[in-house]
Amino acid sequence: MTTRSNSNILVSVIVPTYRDSDVLGVCLSHLGRQTLDAASFEVIVVNNAPDERVELGDYGSLNVRVIEESLPGSYAARNKGIDEAKGEILAFTDSDCQPTAGWLENGVSAFLPEAQSYSLAGGAIDLFAKSTRPTVIEVYDMALGLSQETMVVEKKIAVTANLFVRKAMFSNVGQFNSTLFSGGDIEWTQRAHDLGHDILYMPNAIVKHPARSKWRELSTQIRRHTGGQFSQGERSWRNTLPLAAKSLLPPVSGLKFIFDLVSISIVDRVKVFCVYYLLKLVKSCEYIRLQLGSKPERR
Repeated sequence: MTTRSNSNILVSVIVPTYRDSDVLGVCLSHLGRQTLDAASFEVIVVNNAPDERVELGDYGSLNVRVIEESLPGSYAARNKGIDEAKGEILAFTDSDCQPTAGWLENGVSAFLPEAQSYSLAGGAIDLFAKSTRPTVIEVYDMALGLSQETMVVEKKIAVTANLFVRKAMFSNVGQFNSTLFSGGDIEWTQRAHDLGHDILYMPNAIVKHPARSKWRELSTQIRRHTGGQFSQGERSWRNTLPLAAKSLLPPVSGLKFIFDLVSISIVDRVKVFCVYYLLKLVKSCEYIRLQLGSKPERR
C-alpha cells in the first residue's frame, strides 16, 4: 500500500463494510483497476463491526486504509468516512459493488468546469446474474430492482451504491441521518434537492452489482427498507395499520407492469409476480413486527 500526499488527492472513495470481507475484496480489486490516476484518489474502508478485524490484501498501488465506526449502521459509517476524507470530491459505493474501470474518471467529469452547476451526481447501477441460468429471485431483482436513472432523472434522488458529492456540500446539507439503517441516502439526496442542489445522472460512471439470488437476501432487503420507512414515522398503530393493509392489497399496478415486461418469458413473468406479492406480505408483517417493539433489520 502506497502513502500519498494529501495535496494530490482529488477523490475520496468511501466504502462501509460490515462482516463481508469476501465481497469487500472483490470491490477493492475493481477499485485497483481504475483508469483515474491512482495518485489522485484514496479509498477509505469504514469497518462497522469493530470486533471483527478487516484484513486488506495486496491491491497494488491502491491507496486504501481502514478506519472504524462503532455506532451501528452504514450511514453512521459513511459519516465517519466523510470526516476522515481528504478529497474535494467524495465517491460512495458499497462493499458488494464492483466499480467498472472508468467509474471514477467518468464520475469526476460531472464536476469539471462545464458542469460546475452540479454538486452531486448519481452513476449507473448494473445488476447482473451470477450464473448463466438465473434463479427466479435473480430474474425478479434484475427486472424490478432499483433504477438509478429513474431515481435521479425523475425523482432527483440517488442511492449511495453509486453517488458522487462535493465534500463542501455536507457543510450546507448536513451529514447522513445516522439513526437510519435503510433509506438514509434517499433522505439525504432529497434534503439536498430541497435546498436547491441539482443532481446529474452519469450513465458512464457504472458500478456492477450482483442480483440477489436467494429468497432470504431479497426478503431481508425488504425488511430493511421497511424498517427505514418505519423509523422515519411515528410509532403508532394509526400509521402502521394503513401501511400494513396497503401491503396486503392485490398489486394490480404491479401486475400490469410485470406483464408488460418484454425482456422475460410469460412463465418468468408469472414467477416474478408471485415473488412480488410474497414480498408485499413480508412488508406487511414487518410493519406489524416493528410496531410490536422489535428492532429494524440491519443487514
